[in-house]
Amino acid sequence: TKEYQAEQSLNRQIKVFESLFSNSSDAIVRIDNSQKIIEINENFERFFGYTSEEIIGQTTDRLISSPDELVHNTGLTETLLSGDKVVIEGKRYAKDGTARDFLVQGVPITLENEVIGGYGIFTNITDLKNATKEIAAQKVIFEALFKNSSDAIIRFDAGHNIVAINENFTSLFGYTLNEIKNQKLDQILISENDQEPTVELTNRVLNGERIFYEGQRKGKQNRFVHV
Repeated sequence: TKEYQAEQSLNRQIKVFESLFSNSSDAIVRIDNSQKIIEINENFERFFGYTSEEIIGQTTDRLISSPDELVHNTGLTETLLSGDKVVIEGKRYAKDGTARDFLVQGVPITLENEVIGGYGIFTNITDLKNATKEIAAQKVIFEALFKNSSDAIIRFDAGHNIVAINENFTSLFGYTLNEIKNQKLDQILISENDQEPTVELTNRVLNGERIFYEGQRKGKQNRFVHV
């Protein structure tokens, strides 16, 4: 009975593993201890364009690395087969030459303290990389507009606290950022008696409304400016 239960438990574990291997959203390759490919999952075929029949017995790094990166990537596989887990980001290349950015994980397979092979797990992060680059580009554009605008601009947080100002704000109102940072926006440029309606305007902005308004604002030397 114990042998039967152990066999059933082993079979369940095998089925769970096979399900994870086959249905993973990542591309997965299994290699032996001489770096030769033993099996790949469907997403490996989809990402890299190779069928199992084409690449079983070949080495992963020669198939999906650029010539310039081959020595480095082969060294990573050797590290994996020495028993160490590998986690890096890098480009890998499909059969048709298409390059994608991947999070690459190498996991050794150990049996009785001996490394008998390993898994290469490739998570496609191309869209994430592109989105990160787009955000960085937008940030550069925004910062250039903020800094070089002919208007006086102030940025504040959800608590009405001043976060940043541009050079023209300093030119128009006389305040430097060090003088007013983290102070309340509505208290800096407004007379005490007029603060309540200005707070309401700021609240409307924080609720998603775009405000167009003409009025007076008070600079550092109590000099009022029409804006």
